Amino acid sequence: AKTQAAVQHRSLEVARELEVSVVDEVLQAVLEDLEAAKQQSRLARKAANQRKVELMRERKALREEIEKKLMALNKEQQNMELVDVLKQVGAAQQQVADEKRKHR
Repeated sequence: AKTQAAVQHRSLEVARELEVSVVDEVLQAVLEDLEAAKQQSRLARKAANQRKVELMRERKALREEIEKKLMALNKEQQNMELVDVLKQVGAAQQQVADEKRKHR
């Protein structure tokens, strides 16, 4: 009976050691998964930041392009207004010349 009790006691110890060993393995696997997830998160954050920088560059380039086009449009508008004024001046000069011819 003593031997049987000793065998039972020893088998319980072995079972506990196995449980502890299994728990250690599970914890190790969980830690590895967490480390991998952390690395993945770092990479995702890095990629997101790079994309953000790219988008900011694109936005800046578009803003500059829009400003150039607006300046070109303003110049074109000013040129058209200048052409109109010159036409009016030309017409006025023609009128003056016509009036002078009439009075001669």
